[in-house]
Amino acid sequence: MAFVGTVAALSVTRRAPALCARASAFVAPAARRSAALPARALATRAATMTIKEGDALPIDGVKLMVLGASGPEAIEIAPLFKNKKTVLFAIPGCFTSTCQNSHFPSFAGDNGKALKAKGVDEIVCVAVNDPFVAARFSETMAVPEIKLLADGDAAWVKSMGLETDLGAFGGTRSSRWSMLVEDGVVKKAFLEGGPGYTNISGGAHMVENI
Repeated sequence: MAFVGTVAALSVTRRAPALCARASAFVAPAARRSAALPARALATRAATMTIKEGDALPIDGVKLMVLGASGPEAIEIAPLFKNKKTVLFAIPGCFTSTCQNSHFPSFAGDNGKALKAKGVDEIVCVAVNDPFVAARFSETMAVPEIKLLADGDAAWVKSMGLETDLGAFGGTRSSRWSMLVEDGVVKKAFLEGGPGYTNISGGAHMVENI
């Protein structure tokens, strides 16, 4: 048995350069995506600390995806928050039942109007989906006052410690949450702590608490 183990170990050792090369090819795109995040956001992610009220939202230099006229576009998100009062919320996935039927629409209609009446300049939703899915979802929901941004690899969500692991169902996604952000600073944070929905991250709760 020891001889077999030795042979297996030698075989793996000889194949190691090829395996490393294949792994590097796979990891490189993810590394490039992470490089799009500023050092401040990466440091926050490394510390694995969940963002809280009073913290600065990691927005400087951060770009998320939308579907433009010519295809996917990475846009700077800072203008959505600087010198503005912004409601930001996250859904684990476009077209999932709770996100589509309950959470997302809770920021539209009367609640959306009430938020605007309370001085909210922007209502922004982030989802860990690709920009094609996000754009289609936005069209389906037909709520143009909510800006939907795609965080395809969850890098921004991870930088705030707000990711959740759905395993085989959907991999790494955003947990469910909402925030009131004023000039880039988190003033209110309503975190569900996972993909479940208890209404604390919904539009009505936001209206009542700002």
